[in-house]
Parts: sequence; C-alpha cells; structure tokens
Amino acid sequence: MLTLILATNMRLALERHFIFRPQYEGTHVFDTLCVGLMFVLSVFYCILFMSSPSSDGIMPDHPIQKSLWFFSSLVFGGGVLIATAVLYAWTYVHVVQMLRSGMRNGREEIMLEKLVLRSCIIMSGSLYLCYFPQFIVSAVGLSAYSPAGVFAAECVALDVIVTPVLSFMLLRQVQEETLEFLASVRMRWRSK
Repeated sequence: MLTLILATNMRLALERHFIFRPQYEGTHVFDTLCVGLMFVLSVFYCILFMSSPSSDGIMPDHPIQKSLWFFSSLVFGGGVLIATAVLYAWTYVHVVQMLRSGMRNGREEIMLEKLVLRSCIIMSGSLYLCYFPQFIVSAVGLSAYSPAGVFAAECVALDVIVTPVLSFMLLRQVQEETLEFLASVRMRWRSK
C-alpha cells in the first residue's frame, strides 16, 4: 500500500512538472508508464500475499515471498522517493529558467524564485516526513508493533493533516474557494 501511495505522489510530481512544460508531447507516455507500473506492482503484491500468510499484515511470512517483497519495496520505494525529489528539482530549475527569460525586474524574479523553491522543498520534504520512516521500517523488516513501527505508522497518518494544509497553503485557488465556503456558511448561520 505504501508503494502505491508513493507512486501516486510521484504521479502528482509528474503532473506539476508538466504543468510548466506544456510544449512537451510525451506527457501521456509518462502517465501510462506510471499507472502501468502501479498496476503491475499491485498484482505482484497480491500474488505475494496470496501465496504466503502474513502474521503482521505488512510482509509475507514465507522466506521467498518475504525476500521478494523486501527487495521490490526497497527498489521501487527508494526509486520513487528519489524520482519525486528529482522531478520537483527539475520543476524548480525549469520555472527559474522561465522566470529569467521573461522578467526584467530582478527583485520580482528573486521573490518568485524563492516562492517556487520553497514550494518544491515543502512538497518534497512533506513526502519524506510522512513516508520515509515507514519505508525504512518496512525495508529493515521491523515489526509494525515495535516503537519504530508505531512511529512510522503515525507519520503516514500525519499525511491526512499535512496534505490539506499544504494544499491550502500553496494553492491560491484552494484558499479562495475555502474562504468563499466559510463565508457562505457564516452567512447561513447568521441568517438563522
């Protein structure tokens, strides 16, 4: 499940990257590859868990399935975390190039570069904050009931709070719609 969440985050990073590169024609190829990889991995994990019982609900108990699960999680999870960070870095570099080619005011350019850099760092950092501990716990093979396993599960649960807060913080459209909704609720409440 964690690898699918990470893959979805990578897909989101791809989408954000291609928002700033609309001239690139291969967007659908990356979408298809990302979704196809998620499907293949889902089927692979289903086969692993159907062919082996799981005492902790996280990894298969039989040695062969456990090894396959471990290495696939390590390679795919680590690859996705790295790919997501690289995509945000590329997005930042591309946006900075766009800003430098189109702006003449140095102060505005620097402020926008800082804003884009901050957004990319916050998005990548939140991904690592929420999912990296669980990735490490899974990769090392610790029990979900160990203190480290509980901490990692709490970090994943933190994503339920972090994602809406970041969406509100970084997306002006979400801010405007939320404020409009709150104003309409307040008006209805006052009219009663």
